[in-house]
Amino acid sequence: MLTFDVELASIDAGSSEADEEVAGKLSTKAFPSARLVSGNVKTLSGNRYEVAGQLTVKGKTQDVVVPATFTPQGNSGVFDGRFTIRRQQQVTHPTHQEKAP
Repeated sequence: MLTFDVELASIDAGSSEADEEVAGKLSTKAFPSARLVSGNVKTLSGNRYEVAGQLTVKGKTQDVVVPATFTPQGNSGVFDGRFTIRRQQQVTHPTHQEKAP
């Protein structure tokens, strides 16, 4: 199992205005980081992998698959990967349940 912590302020949305909007939507002051905990790492070819796991953002967890590369560095190494979180897929509000009549 691998654990990746992502500093949410490091997200590049393409412009400073977009970066500020993303920071507001992700509540980076209250939730400065996101965490990906891997469940399975699948070798694709060479140094390319797919990392499947659970991503937690703003206290909400969802399953994700992240394409990544691995670069050895001495006795350890660095995984580098990128993925997209769509706002519609990220739960940001509690659900409301209705009682049956």
